[in-house]
Amino acid sequence: MNPADYSALDEALEIMASNGPELNNGFSNHAPMAIEAMCAMGRRDSVMPWFERYRHWLAPRPSRVARLTDENWRGALGDVRRVEDWFEYVTAISGRSPTRSRSSTPLRRSSRHLTRSIPPVTRPHSFPT
Repeated sequence: MNPADYSALDEALEIMASNGPELNNGFSNHAPMAIEAMCAMGRRDSVMPWFERYRHWLAPRPSRVARLTDENWRGALGDVRRVEDWFEYVTAISGRSPTRSRSSTPLRRSSRHLTRSIPPVTRPHSFPT
């Protein structure tokens, strides 16, 4: 087995930055995990050829619905249309002052409730060919 080589990971993630978490067919985008696995197995040479075949399935990043705040984020739980809102909110709270404890953010305090409020996946899981 080849040694791990993550040099292709950043390049692929940069290309994917304008895409959302789903594919054009509505299934989840697992490219980041697949690429990381290839890098962990030392298959850096396989990353971009694989990604070039996969990328036509990627859906564009969705538009923002409304800004999430510490006061209103609970209303967006489980709403798949709010992906971009969540991205912006989590980016904002993770960049807050280092003097504020991460455990004091509403998202951190209530993280155990997040997964309970997200509806279960009802679609079959498949890989596009």
